[in-house]
Parts: sequence; C-alpha cells; structure tokens
Amino acid sequence: MIPSLTLDFEIAMAILLVLWVLCAKPEYGLFLYGLALGFPDVAIPLGTTINIRLDDCLMLFFLLRCVLWTPAPLAAGQRKVLGWQALLLAVCFLSAVFEFAVGTPPAAYETVKMVGCAAIILVLPRLVQSERRLRFLIVGLACGGIALALQIVEHLGSSSANRSANFQEYKSAAAFMTWNPNTIGHAAMLVVFASGLGWIVFQRSRPGRIF
Repeated sequence: MIPSLTLDFEIAMAILLVLWVLCAKPEYGLFLYGLALGFPDVAIPLGTTINIRLDDCLMLFFLLRCVLWTPAPLAAGQRKVLGWQALLLAVCFLSAVFEFAVGTPPAAYETVKMVGCAAIILVLPRLVQSERRLRFLIVGLACGGIALALQIVEHLGSSSANRSANFQEYKSAAAFMTWNPNTIGHAAMLVVFASGLGWIVFQRSRPGRIF
C-alpha cells in the first residue's frame, strides 16, 4: 500500500509541475493544444455522442488560467476580432433561444459544441498576445494536421481496398472513433489554417512563403 501511495503522490506532483509550467509558459500549452487536435482518438467518451478530448481539457485549463491569472490588456486588433466573435456568439445564442421557444431545443451535442466554441473565443484572444506564442500555436497546428493525415493513411490501409470506390465510404473508412466522417476535412483545415497563419506572421521569410 505504501508504494502505491508514493506512486500516486509522485504522479500528482508531476501533474502539478506540468500545470505550473503551462501557466508560466502558455506558449507550450498552445503547442500542445494544436498538436492534440491531431489525435482525436485520445478521448474519454461521455454517453454516445459526446467525447472529452485532450484539447478540450487544455481549453478548460486555459479558461481557468484566464480567470485566475490577470492577463495583459488586449491590443486594438484583438478587441476588434473579439467583438466580431462576440457578435457571432450573440446570433447563435438568439438562435438557441428561438429553438427553445418553438419547442425544438438543440440537442446536447450541439449545446456542448457551442459552449466549447464560446470558451475558445474567450480564451484564445487573451492567450495569444505575442508573436512567440503565435509561433508555437502555428507549429502545433501544423504538427497536429500532419499527424492526423498519417493516422488517416493508417485507417485507410486497414480498410478494404474497395472503400475508395465511393467518396462517402472513403470518408467513413478514414473516420476515428471520436470524430465524424469528415476527419479528412479536419486534417486539411489544420494544415491550411496553420499555413495561412504562418504566411501572415512570417511572410518575409523564404521558408514561410514556400510552406
């Protein structure tokens, strides 16, 4: 029993140390967040439609950090982006209120997705406040997209060769346990979004333009 208690204590201390590093150096957390998007099977299922993935846990941690850790004031550009995103959230909220009023409330899956989007919209503008942090996020997104593409190749390799005859079957064969059949689109979006951000931030560098 004593070795078990010792092991539990060491694991708890290791987790606390990692959380402290992520609080002090959020750029590493941003890299992990982008990378975690490339591993959809690392998830805990809650029911039949909702899964808690590693990126969800990181976003919850970032949300708590924004509440407990006083960040620097937002720049003018960040405030403008946050304003447009707040307008989008307001429209979504009014849409949900209308659905409740007519007796067709949104399903739990859509509700959880909207709550997650609200957390992301609130957290990321407060967290990505320097070029260094944006670099880490871009690299994490690119690595996550490449990792997801490699996993798709493995999923397709373990499927029947006839799967490629129909595009919908092709998508279903590439799907993961915790993501929908649009996994190929997720991989493409991660890589393209990271490339777009990288071109905006590092457009003067030759590797940035080539990528």
